[in-house]
Amino acid sequence: MKELSIKRLKDISDNWIKGKTLYSEEDIFKVDINLIINNLFFYNKIKSKISKHYLNTYNSLKKDGWNKKHPMIIGIGTEEEIYVTDGNHRISIIKYYNKRIKLYRLLHCKFPIDNNKQIYCKLKYIKNKFGTEAQFKIRPNWTNERLPQWKLNEI
Repeated sequence: MKELSIKRLKDISDNWIKGKTLYSEEDIFKVDINLIINNLFFYNKIKSKISKHYLNTYNSLKKDGWNKKHPMIIGIGTEEEIYVTDGNHRISIIKYYNKRIKLYRLLHCKFPIDNNKQIYCKLKYIKNKFGTEAQFKIRPNWTNERLPQWKLNEI
């Protein structure tokens, strides 16, 4: 199984801008959680409280790590954007694993996700800034927020 790195993401993005795909949208990659959290935009869905709705996700991540059958989706856009399009809740939960998280019944516990556990993802090649009408309705005023951190540092 291939592993995603910043260099590989740059190559994938550069080729997609030129209209070439290096990998299929069905290919599954391993990726380090820190690469995602520190470099890619994702919607922070979990601030300090995990609702009952996401308790199953929390428990699954805590027990088994990332489920390979439900990979995160990384969007690769034609304008150099690289961001999480699916998996935002799971990334948000993991980001706060080392903090006390309030569960829906006000239980407190530490979230023991081992950073060595693999995160799995697929790519989604996006032909416009929004990818879907739904994304356009949610974020009509697109900014540079979906650019990876290394691109933001160049601006």
